Amino acid sequence: MRTCRAFIISASPLFVDAITHLLEEEGAEVVAQAKNLEDARPMLGNCEVDAIVVDRNDIQLRDAEVVSHLMDSDREQQIVLLTIAGNEMVVYHKEKLENVTPHDLVKAICVKEAKRVS
Repeated sequence: MRTCRAFIISASPLFVDAITHLLEEEGAEVVAQAKNLEDARPMLGNCEVDAIVVDRNDIQLRDAEVVSHLMDSDREQQIVLLTIAGNEMVVYHKEKLENVTPHDLVKAICVKEAKRVS
């Protein structure tokens, strides 16, 4: 099994250190870090990542803008907007499906219900 690879976006060294430590304790690898979205975009083109962890307290943009800035590639990845202070996170999942069926559409729309069943 391949190690989960993460990219962190935050200007806060404390946030980066804390998240890096937590991820590494769980067996994930932090492959890179950027201080802001502008720095992250070119770096992400050179990294294979499964998830991008964004310091939600550090970003001036609304969540939808952050996600649109980061999800313009064809790669499947997660965008995790995280705040340590409130102990909460928002996860956006990107998955590209080909040859979709009506069942695939319903499954994508009802993902919240499917997670409750699991």
